[in-house]
Order: sequence, then structure tokens, then C-alpha cells
Amino acid sequence: MGVIMLNDRYHKYVYGLAIAIVLPVGFAQAATITVGLGESIQEAIDAAEPGDTIKVQSGIYLENVNVTKQLTLVGLDTGSGMPIVDAGGNGNAITLSVDGIFLEGFEATNASAGLAGTGKYVFLELPVDEERNVGSKDVPPSGEEGSSHEVIPRPLATLPPLDGEFVPSKPPKTQIHGKAGIMIGSNGNMVVGNSVRENDYGILLISSSNNTIRGNKVTNSQNGGIDLKSSSYNFIEDNNVAHNLRGIGLQNSDHNTLTDNNASNSITMMGSGIELSQSQNNILRNNSMVGSAINFICSGADLYYNDVDVSNLVDGRLIYVLRNVSGAIIDSSSNAGTVCCFDCENVTIKDSLLDNNFCGIFLYNTNGSTVENNSASENEEGISIIGGCDNLIESNYVNNNLFDGIKLESSDDNAIIGNEIVNNGLDGIILSDSDNNTVTRNNASNNENGISLVGSNENEIYLNDFRNNIKNNAISATSLSDPDNKNLTNFWNSTEPITYRYNGSGFVGYMGNYWSGHEGVDADGDGLGDEPYVMDGIMDNLYCITDGGAVVDLSEAFAAVPSEDEQPLMEPLERYTITEAAENLP
Repeated sequence: MGVIMLNDRYHKYVYGLAIAIVLPVGFAQAATITVGLGESIQEAIDAAEPGDTIKVQSGIYLENVNVTKQLTLVGLDTGSGMPIVDAGGNGNAITLSVDGIFLEGFEATNASAGLAGTGKYVFLELPVDEERNVGSKDVPPSGEEGSSHEVIPRPLATLPPLDGEFVPSKPPKTQIHGKAGIMIGSNGNMVVGNSVRENDYGILLISSSNNTIRGNKVTNSQNGGIDLKSSSYNFIEDNNVAHNLRGIGLQNSDHNTLTDNNASNSITMMGSGIELSQSQNNILRNNSMVGSAINFICSGADLYYNDVDVSNLVDGRLIYVLRNVSGAIIDSSSNAGTVCCFDCENVTIKDSLLDNNFCGIFLYNTNGSTVENNSASENEEGISIIGGCDNLIESNYVNNNLFDGIKLESSDDNAIIGNEIVNNGLDGIILSDSDNNTVTRNNASNNENGISLVGSNENEIYLNDFRNNIKNNAISATSLSDPDNKNLTNFWNSTEPITYRYNGSGFVGYMGNYWSGHEGVDADGDGLGDEPYVMDGIMDNLYCITDGGAVVDLSEAFAAVPSEDEQPLMEPLERYTITEAAENLP
């Protein structure tokens, strides 16, 4: 095999001439080209033939390398570490533009879309096939049926309908801010054992398939450490990804396999370890997510269609995804970090610490289950139930979640009892299109809104403390587009009389809730206001969270429902002693 030194132009010319004369027509022997300090990697690529190997010695190479041929590029530590490709703050450090490239042993740094050191980025939107929600280069591994570059329709990453026909929403476009240490826009490449640091993105795959990303160290990216956008059938294995905004992210990307990766200590309060968005049929095994604000982000819709098992860890604890399970018990001995149940019955989740994930506890179409004495804190959402009935949510500590504390959506006949729900970013408790639920003895304080009822009917809310919520203690709203929601009725006090003691005396009455800031009159001293507490009906603070995590303002689509607590408590519930409960008091 020949060896070419780029600083010997005559040698290079003679070597090429000899090959041309000696080798038979139609056969080209692969050459090895060595690049030393002071020479150009790009010039070596331009001079090489497909199949050649380029070995790059230690040193700093100030250039944007674009690999436009099927080559093997190997970084050699010749005494001062990996060769460093420094993009100079303008463009990608290394770009793999064609299929079948092997890249190993490089350090890629300082890739940015703006001027060096300015922190300015450009904003690009990549086209996404709206039917399939992936790019046109979504190609199964060779040998599988349909291995040509074809678009294979499939539904978007949306939860199956609870009933009736479901029409999926239009997917978001793939968004790119900035440039990458290693940018891949091709198929069948191997990127192994590289160090990628201090870039906009670390390793970025766009509309690419059948690539292997293995054993790389990716740190200090302003966006994703390893990001796949509209890319499928890739293998992401044994990478160490730390101090990025997002450790490993999949957007509009299907059929990828993530194994044995460590994603840790992502930056900012929105930083994540591994994130799946509008992505399906991916397999996650033996991945560890540690020390990020949100270790694991995967909405219920995305999680339903992906294969994530208990070998994956969040802060050393297990991710439980249960499907069609009955009678399971998750408790402190289960070492759970987050628990998700789909189509389950009679599941018990108790005594667990469930924090720093997309949701502490998520139940979908799950009935007759108990969620008790858990801490669900510092997640995107604390406890969320969609399409569930006859569930009990009791004595949980739900605080400091980015969005909602406890959420019921399309869920009837559940009980939310005795929970501490404080300091959540949106609603402490929200009931959306949910009827006949009981909400009692909860403390919902210091949230954006204490409790919100949206399109929900015949719910009973009493003996709760709603204190010091930032914008509203309560919101009751109805959809302007749904005629069935025009006459919603909810009960803001007990529907049966309660025997209780207050200030040393005994009373019987229909008891409501405590509302901080309510300046009522209690002429008879029974601890119940003589005038109702009227919901203020402010509608400019009503939000919902989409499956993709976006916050959507619903204020213009809903109208306030006039609501009153006719028997408001004059003081917090702790000042009252219940001696004989109403018939339906839990």
C-alpha cells in the first residue's frame, strides 16, 4: 500500500503515475495519505480517491473539513493528543456529505453559525414530510423489505384515541439553530471514538440513516450533544455526553437504537439527558441519565410508540413503562425514577421518589389504580392521568414542576385527596374534560393557578386550601366551540353537611374551601363565610401543554364560567376539626 506525504508534491505525482501504469484497468488500490501539522486535511480529501485512508497527526487544524468521498479518516495521537479540527467559530468542524465514511480519533470544536465568539445563530427550518414526519432518507437496514429511498406512511407520534376517530395534528418542522462539531447528512457512516466539545451542536444527523455513532465524548454543546433530526435506523452506542443543553435528542426520527450511553449534567433549567420528540419505534437499552434538570423527556404519545425498558436509569433509578398490566405494585423497593402505565388496571404506585423527568407518574387509559405517598417534583408535570377512571391520588407531595402539578384529562370518577401541591409553574390541579371527580383536603399553594377546571362538569371541590397562587386561586372555563359545555356545573362545597369543630365550638354545615385573599364576613362565628367566594374568571392565564411540550395559550378559545364557593372557609383547613364527615367525605 502506498503512503503519500502532502508536503512532497513530486512524490505524490510519481506515486499516482505508477499506480496508473501498473494496476490493471478498472482496479484501484487504496492509498494511505498522512497529514502532518501545518498541512490541510481538506487538501488531503480533495486529493484522495474513494476508498483511501487519511491519517492525521496531532496538532490544531484551523479549517472546516467537508468529506465528499467515501474515505477512512483516522486521527493519530503522535504525542500531543488527538488532532483538533477547529472550525474557528464559523461553520461545521467536520461534515460527512457522502455515504460510507469512517471517522475516528478526532477532536472537533468551535463550530458555530455566527461569527466567532459572538454567540449569534442563524435559524433554519428543514422540510419534513408531513405524512410520515421524517426525512426522505429514512432507509431500513440493507436486506430489509423496502430498503430503497422511499417514504413509508405511518401515523404521527400521537396516543391512540380513547374513543372515536382521531385526526393527528400537523407535525412541527425540524428546527436547527447553529452548526455542529460533526455534521452528518449521509448514510452508512461510522463515527467512533471522537471528542466533540464546545460547539453549537456536538454530533448532528439530518435526514440520515444506518449510521453508527459509538464511543464518542461530547461536551459543552450549546444545543444538542448528539441530535437526530428526521433520521432513522441509526445506532447510538456507548457515548459519554455531558454538559450540553440536551444530551441525546431525537426529533421526527424512527427505528433508532440507543444503548449504553451516559447523558449527564445538561445545562440550564431546561436541560435534558435523553429526549424523544415526535419519534417512534426506537429502542432504548442500558442508558444512564444523571444530573440534568429533566433527565428523560418523552411525552406520553412518544413513549407509547417506543421501546423503553427498566435497563434505562434516571439518577440511578429505573424507568418503568407498564402496558396491559393488572395488579402491579411499584413501591420504594422498586427503585423507580418515573412510572408510566398504558391500558393498565389496579396498579399501585406508592412511596417512591419520582423527579427530574417529563412526568413523575403518567397513567393512560388506566383504571382502578392508586397513586399514594409519592414525591413527584421538578418534572415537567408531576402526576398526569389521561382517560382514566376510579383512580385514587392521595397524600402525594407534588412541587416545583415546570408545568402542572396534578392533571386529569378526559378522566372521570377519580379522587384527588390530601396532596401537597406547591410551587408548580402553571396549575396546581387541572381538570380538563373530566367529570364527577372529587378534589378534597389538598393544599394547592404558590402555583401560577391553584386549580383550573376546563370543560369539566359535576366535580366536587371542597375542604381544600388555595393559598397565595400567583395569578388565580381558581379558574373555571368552558370551550366556546362546544355547545355541550355551555352549562357546566361544579360543586365548590360539600354536597352533604359535615359536623366539625371550630374555635372550640361544634357546628354542622356545607363546607367549602379556603381562599387566601378572601375578605369575607363570619357573623355567626361558624368559620364559614357569610358571603360566597366568587371566581374572578380571569381568562388570560389559561394554558395547556402539548405532547411536544409546547405551552399553548387557550384564553381566546374558552370563556369563564361564573362560579362561587358559597361556604368558603374563613381560615386554612388546619384550624378546623372534622368530627363527623359527610356521607361522601373520603
